[in-house]
Amino acid sequence: MSEAQQSVSNEELMNLDNDESGFQSAGVEYLTAGKKLLTGDTVTGYFIGTETSKFGGINYKLRTSSGVKVLNGCGSLNSQIENVAPKAGDVLKITYEGSKTLQDGLYKGKPCHQYQVKIKRT
Repeated sequence: MSEAQQSVSNEELMNLDNDESGFQSAGVEYLTAGKKLLTGDTVTGYFIGTETSKFGGINYKLRTSSGVKVLNGCGSLNSQIENVAPKAGDVLKITYEGSKTLQDGLYKGKPCHQYQVKIKRT
C-alpha cells in the first residue's frame, strides 16, 4: 500500500463514498429526438466534434456539465450546424423544438425534427 493510501482515514473514505458533487459521468449519453430529447429540451455544451452514426448520418458531440452528450443529426440540425460552422471548444446551445409535417418536396407528409442552434465562439 502506498504512503498516500495509508494516510487516508476510514472517515475520509466514507465521506468520499457519499460525495456526489463535482463528478462527471464517464459515459456518453445519446439523445434521440422524441425519446430522450423532448420538445423544449435544451443541451448546452462545448462542441467536441462529429461522428458517423450507425446509419451513416452525422452525430454531434457536446461536453456538458454532466458528461458527453451526442445528438443525432437531421436536416434541421445539420443545416444549422453547417451554417454556424463550430470549431472544437465553441459553446453550442441546441433546443429541440419538436417535429412538424413536411408540406412539400421529396418527403412531403413525413414528420421531421426541428431544432434551434445558437453559438458562442471561444
